[in-house]
Amino acid sequence: MPDAATVVRCTSCRYIYRAQDAALADRSTPAHTLPTAEEPWSGRLDALGDAMGHGTLLNVGSGPAPFLQLARDAGWQVAEIEPDPQLAEESVQSEGRWPAGSFDAVTIWSGLEYSARPASLIAVAAHYLRVDGMLAVQLLNPERMAEWWPVVHAEHADTPLPTRLYTPTAMQRFLGRYGFRIERHLPDRKATVVLLARYVP
Repeated sequence: MPDAATVVRCTSCRYIYRAQDAALADRSTPAHTLPTAEEPWSGRLDALGDAMGHGTLLNVGSGPAPFLQLARDAGWQVAEIEPDPQLAEESVQSEGRWPAGSFDAVTIWSGLEYSARPASLIAVAAHYLRVDGMLAVQLLNPERMAEWWPVVHAEHADTPLPTRLYTPTAMQRFLGRYGFRIERHLPDRKATVVLLARYVP
């Protein structure tokens, strides 16, 4: 468990983050997040299908092979993108492999809490998602961190500590700035929270 003095909660928006010296911060996004047991990918894909039917799906960041294969097998047209961690948020709108609004659904299954520029990941999702499309994002559960972090760290000492954590209120405000409205929380393991948010700019 990190020193309590390094974990800070904003008094206005309840956003939780880990304070660190910017000169010492690693600007790159780790290739992995928390080691996990078998993920409920089928249920997540079903929830997306219920909300959108089948269509085009973009995974932002490191894509879990089981989920992407399930999506292909279910009839989704799947693509992946790994945004440059140094990408300035302002430049997202002018760069990209596909036209804006090309995808019916966007998924971010890892990296938001570790990214040096989390807003850029959400801006990428908003850029590529069509109006009324659906964003699925997995987040670490800050309310249960005291339970799961000591276990994970004991089993995998090289697992990096997340740079920030999001409360539901903070995530709602964060996504709202980019035109997303949270519609559903999916059942998940205690260490994570999965949200479905509609793009309604």
